[in-house]
Amino acid sequence: MSIKINPDESTELKFQVNVVGSSDIPNPRLIIPISENGISLIFEGKLDDHEVTVDISELLSLTDSVNFDGKLEVIVGENIFVPWEDEITIEQPMKVVATSLMTEPIKEETKVEATVEVSKPKKKKPVKEEKKPKKVMKVKKKTKLSEKFLS
Repeated sequence: MSIKINPDESTELKFQVNVVGSSDIPNPRLIIPISENGISLIFEGKLDDHEVTVDISELLSLTDSVNFDGKLEVIVGENIFVPWEDEITIEQPMKVVATSLMTEPIKEETKVEATVEVSKPKKKKPVKEEKKPKKVMKVKKKTKLSEKFLS
């Protein structure tokens, strides 16, 4: 009988373990071979009142596979016991996928244009000053013509 795990509900496996004939504290672990080359993942179990809990949430993040062969090893002293071996099936988690039915409009290439115009500063026209006529004072002096020319 294989174990089925729904990752939407739980990522823990629980086993009932009874050790008889030893006062050593058992060390439980779940071993899952992931390749034919002998590579395995080992998940340490927590023992609490004859119940072993193994969290396999890391397994879900490491692989997309859904079927694994697994075994529970319990190390007591220098002895290794395998009280359980079976297939573990990870059910596909619930997910919703949506795709757009509308196509995006083709975007025109963005362009930036700049023009430069160089202009010479306009020459200022000199301001013509109006010349004011000089005031000439006419002084009439009576002189005798004859004295001026005769002398």
